[in-house]
Amino acid sequence: MYTLILRNKIPLSQNARSHRASTPTQPPTLFEEYRDLLQREFNMKYPNFQTFAVDDLLYGKVIYIHKSNDSHFFVRDADNISKPLGDVVNEHVYEDDRQIRHRTASKLEATVADIHEISIGDEEPNEGFEELCRFLDAANNDEQLLYVEIGNFNY
Repeated sequence: MYTLILRNKIPLSQNARSHRASTPTQPPTLFEEYRDLLQREFNMKYPNFQTFAVDDLLYGKVIYIHKSNDSHFFVRDADNISKPLGDVVNEHVYEDDRQIRHRTASKLEATVADIHEISIGDEEPNEGFEELCRFLDAANNDEQLLYVEIGNFNY
């Protein structure tokens, strides 16, 4: 299982991504900037990572948590957050997105009721759980947390 946790980075929505590729005279698209950010963060955390084999069946989990009631955070639907993330890691973490057999996406406001419904990872306590606790700390000024998990899917 591989996890990536980003703080204070609003996830790209499928509705906001541009399919235009950048050129030497055009700036990178939002998608290209987002892809580069996530790939850079993943490479820093897993410098010796080898792409999953093409015959590996995989699952993906995306959880976006925000503390604000600002409508800016509500415009992203869970499914629209999940698709660009899958596209970002396709060919970087796994060979083909057909390998993903199960994907879940959640978008939650960081209230006590919502947080009791979250399960991050299979093992407790883990990095995701500890990061979530730090995020929820009242003294923490972070407004959002994006948790991404990819691993082998076992029926």
